[in-house]
Amino acid sequence: MVAAIKVGNAQSGFTYVFFLWFILVFGIMLGTYIEVTSTQSKRLKEQDFVNLGLTYTKALENYYKDHLVFPSDINFLLCDGRNYPCKRYLRALYSDPLTNKAFVYIIDEQQQIIGVRTNAQGDIINAKLREDYKVEHYQDLKFEAKQDNRTLQN
Repeated sequence: MVAAIKVGNAQSGFTYVFFLWFILVFGIMLGTYIEVTSTQSKRLKEQDFVNLGLTYTKALENYYKDHLVFPSDINFLLCDGRNYPCKRYLRALYSDPLTNKAFVYIIDEQQQIIGVRTNAQGDIINAKLREDYKVEHYQDLKFEAKQDNRTLQN
């Protein structure tokens, strides 16, 4: 004489399992999205680093063409005080996009700035960048200005 008491219907456990499955799939998709956007962000920073490195190189080469020496202070690229009006080789001192700090300046034996590089740790992601510059790590990537032989002969 004990009556069977039905507590719930047979479908009540299915909703819980479906919800757990949905959370699992959503978590995997979110993790993939974060990884892709992180890699894309790093690639953009690499490209900005290369563009700024080339900008500094071009500014140093133009300074060298005008003065036949490289600057001893990076601020000479902002405003060359020797001429009036002030000649600007750079608009501003740009920070390294990989570290958000100032670039590391490459100085030769005459205490002149001849290029820039970074202190960022890690491997370069962009395969084309690795092939073009023949380096694997950020620290090995240097942008140095070239002396123009025609300028030296004049």
